[in-house]
Amino acid sequence: MAISLKTSLDKALQACVKGDQRSVSSPYGKAQTLPTGVGKYLPEKDQPFIRQYSELLERGLSAARSGDLMAADQLFNSSYSLLYSGNLSSEGFLLSKAGYEAAGAYLDYRHNNFDAAMSRIDEALTIEEQLEKQKKEFAPLHLHRIQLLLHSVHLNARRSHIQEAMSMSFHILNYLERKTKTIPAPSSWDSAQLVGLSQKTVADLFEGITLEIASTIAGHKTLLIEDQALDLRDLFMGAETHTRADKADSCHLSPPSHAWLRAKQAFIDDDSANFLARVEDILSEGRENAPFLWYATLVDLFAFCRQLDLPEARMVKDFVESAPPQVWKYLPKTWKQCLGSSRVPLLQ
Repeated sequence: MAISLKTSLDKALQACVKGDQRSVSSPYGKAQTLPTGVGKYLPEKDQPFIRQYSELLERGLSAARSGDLMAADQLFNSSYSLLYSGNLSSEGFLLSKAGYEAAGAYLDYRHNNFDAAMSRIDEALTIEEQLEKQKKEFAPLHLHRIQLLLHSVHLNARRSHIQEAMSMSFHILNYLERKTKTIPAPSSWDSAQLVGLSQKTVADLFEGITLEIASTIAGHKTLLIEDQALDLRDLFMGAETHTRADKADSCHLSPPSHAWLRAKQAFIDDDSANFLARVEDILSEGRENAPFLWYATLVDLFAFCRQLDLPEARMVKDFVESAPPQVWKYLPKTWKQCLGSSRVPLLQ
């Protein structure tokens, strides 16, 4: 290995150790029913029902998160019966139905029924769009619709529809930075509706989508899906507006996300010097701002060392495996496969 490249790798590894100061938590938010506070714009007569119904749905979600799927099924069945027995306004019924479908998608996901979960997400998107158009107070549903698309990306990745997941991910990233006006997804989309959202909210969504991408492809240049090799050069073309110097001038959201996307692009392009320089910058920043992406960078660094058959690959892997178990509690399965490790717990 050339001396300059060796120097860059040494700096990246030093940054890795130096930056290992803070813990990591789950990159995924909890499944949601509907945005908090939207129900207050319903008629007064709907309010007692909405409180009771929302509490029942939340109990069902809590049971599903904890893995008690039998209890979750019972609670969701009770929620469904309550929904159709209530004397609600049309808006109250639609809002409650959208919440039921959004929450039910998570329960279907826990049952590994991904097709049913996707159908529920599509139904929730359609209902929420209808409500958005009916009353300006329901504008926060636009944010929730984007969150539902994020869940659809995760579902597609889990059912090995990688091309769909990656394509949708980059469409959403471009939409959030208003590089495109619409999204090719169920219900209608107009990026002008993002104006009312805070910069932090939109940046958090941008990072959430980037985390989904990293969860799927960190440590890889090629993905083998059902005996088909998917070249990340092709899958990553949608990232060009965020990774290419001549196209990324308008990028303003989530610097840690853009840093990882550009490092990944360098890795895919076999631009070793650029990759290591970007890795050093990311790792030296530490984990505080974007811990999940910090670890994704480390997984890519391991893959880089292994690809070149460098002895430093063992050093990176040892660093990973020597970390406290709680640090790697949320490691995705794809990363464990890349590391060839049986000692690192999986993301559930």
